[in-house]
Amino acid sequence: MATQRSPEEYKRAYEHHKSQGNAEAAARVANLYRQYQSTQPKAKDGAFEGYGDAFMRGIDQPLENMGVTAEALGAKGLGESLKGAVDERPGQSASGQFMNADKDGTFAYRYLPKAAVEQAGQFAGSLLARAGGAAVGGAVGNVPGAIAGGLAGPMLFEFAQQLGPIALERAKNNGRETPNKEDWTYATGTSTGVGALNAIAPGATGKIKRMLIEGVTEGTQSVGEQVGSTVNTQKGLEVDPRQAVAEGLIGGTSAGMVDTSVSTAKAAANLVRGNSKSIKNEGDVEAAASFAQRMANIANANGYDLKDIDKMSTKGARETVDKAHVQYTEELKQKFADLKSRVKVTDQDSLAEVEDKIMTAAAYREGRNKTKNTVGNQEMAALERLTGDTREGQEAMSILRQLNQLTEVHNDGYQGGVSQVTDQFAPFGASVGYDKGAVATERLLRPLASGSAAITTGGSSLLAQAAAQGTGRLIDKVTGKRSKVANYIKENSGNQGIPGSNAESLRETNIAAQEAVAAQEEEARLRQEQMAQEEREASLESAQNNDPANPESPQGIFELGTALDRSGIAQILRIMKRNPSTKAATLRMIEAYETSVATGGQVDFALVRKINGFVDRNPVYKGLMGNRVRNQGLVQQASQQQLSQKDQNYQRGIENNRAEAARITEAVNADSTIPVQQKAILLNTLEEMQLDLGLNPVSRLQSMARRLEEKGVPGPTVEKY
Repeated sequence: MATQRSPEEYKRAYEHHKSQGNAEAAARVANLYRQYQSTQPKAKDGAFEGYGDAFMRGIDQPLENMGVTAEALGAKGLGESLKGAVDERPGQSASGQFMNADKDGTFAYRYLPKAAVEQAGQFAGSLLARAGGAAVGGAVGNVPGAIAGGLAGPMLFEFAQQLGPIALERAKNNGRETPNKEDWTYATGTSTGVGALNAIAPGATGKIKRMLIEGVTEGTQSVGEQVGSTVNTQKGLEVDPRQAVAEGLIGGTSAGMVDTSVSTAKAAANLVRGNSKSIKNEGDVEAAASFAQRMANIANANGYDLKDIDKMSTKGARETVDKAHVQYTEELKQKFADLKSRVKVTDQDSLAEVEDKIMTAAAYREGRNKTKNTVGNQEMAALERLTGDTREGQEAMSILRQLNQLTEVHNDGYQGGVSQVTDQFAPFGASVGYDKGAVATERLLRPLASGSAAITTGGSSLLAQAAAQGTGRLIDKVTGKRSKVANYIKENSGNQGIPGSNAESLRETNIAAQEAVAAQEEEARLRQEQMAQEEREASLESAQNNDPANPESPQGIFELGTALDRSGIAQILRIMKRNPSTKAATLRMIEAYETSVATGGQVDFALVRKINGFVDRNPVYKGLMGNRVRNQGLVQQASQQQLSQKDQNYQRGIENNRAEAARITEAVNADSTIPVQQKAILLNTLEEMQLDLGLNPVSRLQSMARRLEEKGVPGPTVEKY
C-alpha cells in the first residue's frame, strides 16, 4: 500500500517535475494532490467556526518550530518526531486572517478571538514551562533555584522555537539553503533576547497585568524576530510594524483567555471542595472575633452595606475594611510611641535586647502593611518579651493580631459563593474585588476574554451567559455567600474576643511620675517663697529697730565704705533723689539699695562711690561720718566678688546655650521627617549659634522661623525638640 504523502511533499514533487520540464509528471502530481484534498476534512475558515482546529494549530505550532530547530542542528529524527506530534488541521491561520482578511487595510477584528485561541497553546506552553522550570530549580536550589527556574523555563521554551527558523530565514535571505556560522550567531542572539521577553508575562500577577505585558512583549518579540532575520543580509533590514501590532493584540487577548480559563477552573474546583477559609483553622479565634466586631461597629456607625462588594463603592465591604485598617494603624502608632522607652535601641542595650528591638520594629512595619505582610511569631515573641508586662504592650499585640486577620481577609478577596465562578461569564465585566484601577480596564477587555464564547456562537450564547451570571448571583443572594466580609463577621463576631488588659500602663505611670515631680517642685517653690518672705520680714524688722548691720552684708559694706551709719546713708540718698540732676541709673541703684535694706535683694556697690562723692562735694554733711573712716578696700573686694559672680552666671548661661544647641543639632540630624531644605536652615543656624553663645538656641530658632513666615517662606519648627 502506497504511503500517503503530505501536502508539502506534493508541493516539492510538483515543483521538481516542473523545473525539469516534465509537464506530464507535474500534472500527474497535481491531480494526485487534488484527490488527496478531496479526502481531507473541509476547512472551517469562518470567523465563528473552526475554533477546535485553531486551538490544535496553536498546540502544533510550537512543536513544529522546535522540530525545525532540531533538524537545522542535525537532529533529524527528533525534528520529525516533534513536527509530527500533532496531526495537521485543515484551514487557514486565524492570525493571518486577522491581519489580512479586510481589504481596506484594517485588522479584521472578527477573527481576533479565533486568533487568540490559536495563540493560546503558545502562552499555555510558557506557563507550563515556567511551572516546570520552577519545580526543577526548587529541587536543586530551594527558593533562589525556583525563581531562576521559573524564568529560565519560558525563556528556553521560546529560544528552542526561534533558533532554527531564524537561522534558516537568514540563510535564505543571503541566498543559501544551509545556515553558516554568522547566521547561527545572529539567530542565537535574537532567540536569547526573544526568549527573555517570553519569561516576563507568565511570571506576572493579575489577569489584566498579564494581558497587557503579553501584548507588549509579543509585539516586541515580533520586531526582534524580523530584525534578527533580515539585518545585515543581502535582502536588507525589513520590519513590518503592522505585523508587530497584530501579534501584540493577539498575544494579549490570548493571555487573558488562558488566565480566565485557569482561574475559572481553579475557582470551580475550590467551589466543589469548599473554598471558604475558616478563621478557626488559622488559629486565632479571639483576634477574628475582635476584628469582626470592629468591622461591625464601623458598618453600623456609618450605615455601610457589607453585602456591597463593588470595587468603587465607598459605602460597602471594601470601605469598611479600609476604615478598620486606618483605625488600627493609628492606634498602633500611638501604642509604639508610648512604648518608646521599651522598644527604642539605646547605647546601653545588650545584643539580645537590640535583636528583640529590631524584631519589634519589624512587627510594627509588618502590621501597618495591609497586603504584603502579616506579623510573624518571632516578631510577636520579641514584642512580648520587651513590653508584655505593660498595658500598652499587650494592646499593641492585640492590634497586631487583628491586623493579621485584616490582611488575611483582604488578600482572600471580597467575593465568595457560586457567583465568583459564574461572574466569569459576564460579557461586560463585574465590578467586584478590590483593585479600583482595574475596573475600567476590565470592562474594556472582558469582551475579548469571556465574550469570545458569544462571538463563537454568533451571539446565541449571550442569553445563556447572562443566565449563568444571574443564576449564580441569585443563589448567593439566597445563601448569603456572595460577600466574604459579611460572612466573616457573621461567623466570628459572636465569639469571645481578645480580653482587655489589666496590666500597668506606661503612659499612666509616666503621667503619675511627672505629676509627682511637679508637686515636689511646687512644694519646694512654695517653701522657698515662704523662706524668702520670712527673711524679708526679718530684714524689715531689723531696719525698723535700727539693728546694727552685719559687716559682711550689703548694708554693713555700705556703712563701712561710706563711714556713715544707716540713718546717715538714708539722709544722703533722700537728698540725692530730690536732686533733679541725679541720673536715672543712680536712681535705680538707690531703689535697689532701699529694697535690700527693707526686704533683702541685690545691690550695686557702685552706689558707695556716688554717696562718697556727694559728701565730698558737700562738706556740710561730713559731720554725719563722726570719727569713722571709710574702708574702700572692703567695698572694692565686694565689687570684685559681685562682678565675678556675674561672670560665672554669664559663663554658665553660655555653656547651657552651647549644650542646648548641640542637643537640638543631634535631634535634627536624626529626624528623617524634616524636609531637606528646612534641615539645612536649622543646621546652619545652629552652627552660627555655636559662635554667638549669648543667645538662647530655642529663642533664636523661633525668632528665625517667625521672620521666614513673614516673608512667606515655610520655616522650621523646633517645638518638638
